[in-house]
Amino acid sequence: MFLENNNSLVVKTGQLWKLKLIFGLIFLEFFILFLMLWNINSPDSKFFSALGIGALQIQTIFLALGLLMLFSIFLLIKCPNCNKKPIYRIVSTYGANNWIYEIFNFQKCPFCGYNVGQQKT
Repeated sequence: MFLENNNSLVVKTGQLWKLKLIFGLIFLEFFILFLMLWNINSPDSKFFSALGIGALQIQTIFLALGLLMLFSIFLLIKCPNCNKKPIYRIVSTYGANNWIYEIFNFQKCPFCGYNVGQQKT
């Protein structure tokens, strides 16, 4: 499903590593969510006392990482032609079921129409 099109703007401009980093952080966020739920259900667990962390620290990490991912997905990917950030336009244009697919496969900048194969203007 993802990266069906190797001619996408993200792949051709070498920005795929940014998306992989962001989606890797999402998996880390799910792990922290698991830890947070575990801590809520059994706050006196020996695991958390051995690490010396409590609910507040886990919740703070969860919130900070979530905000970091939210801002980074919108700010890291940019068009090489107009230097605008196309991800917000893609997310707001496509439906909730399609925007992740479109982020990995869009070929033209939604702002200037820059295509990977054309010369920079």
